[in-house]
Amino acid sequence: MKRARDGTAKDKEQLIKVVLASVSEIKLNSCWAAFRECFVGCRVQVVGVKGIDSNVNDQPMGMDETIQGARNRLVGLLARPDVRGADFAVSIENGVVKVGSYNFDIGFCVIRDLATGLEALVPSAGVPVSDEVVG
Repeated sequence: MKRARDGTAKDKEQLIKVVLASVSEIKLNSCWAAFRECFVGCRVQVVGVKGIDSNVNDQPMGMDETIQGARNRLVGLLARPDVRGADFAVSIENGVVKVGSYNFDIGFCVIRDLATGLEALVPSAGVPVSDEVVG
């Protein structure tokens, strides 16, 4: 894939294929919207892959466990045949992060450019959650 310095593809009709370690409609739509924003004018296809384990607790607590869950999902995704022919692989893990006396649901997204191997780790904005929800 040929890219200009601003991240857009040089061929505006180019297909950007992304594999995502989830079949969640929210995650699929968010991933699609983000890549459409980055690759203006290109076609973006996001393929969800089911059954990729995070190998952390069902409700990750803290940034370290949440990031580890996202990284584990990416490793699991990369081992699947679904990544063949894709340009990017993406995993997303949400967890509860305590800041002072507040709890926030924060997502961490790991994005790997499959052509270069470059990887980015990106946090979401935090959404406050009550102590009752956290348990």
